[in-house]
Amino acid sequence: MFRLLLDRMRRGAPEADAKLRPARDVLTAERDGVAVLLDLRHAVYIGLDEVGTLAWHEIERGATAETLAARVCEEYEVPREAVRADMQRFIADLRRKRLVVNA
Repeated sequence: MFRLLLDRMRRGAPEADAKLRPARDVLTAERDGVAVLLDLRHAVYIGLDEVGTLAWHEIERGATAETLAARVCEEYEVPREAVRADMQRFIADLRRKRLVVNA
């Protein structure tokens, strides 16, 4: 049990109120309002659209999933319920690819 808790802490548990930050091995470049992430461990590029780029900038500031949803709602004037689910999927994908960790 203790080992499981340690593993979750190292990987970053997906709590909604957990502050996020980019993983150490991720570089970001931006051009024309969209970001490209480079995962140095796997030499893989990940392109983000405008919404993903906005979310990534918030992650760089230590945002939570709820903060990401609020910021996207504010910027694009969309319902929070829809955005919250999208941000949870976005964060889960970034976690699965080990591009973000808990701050």
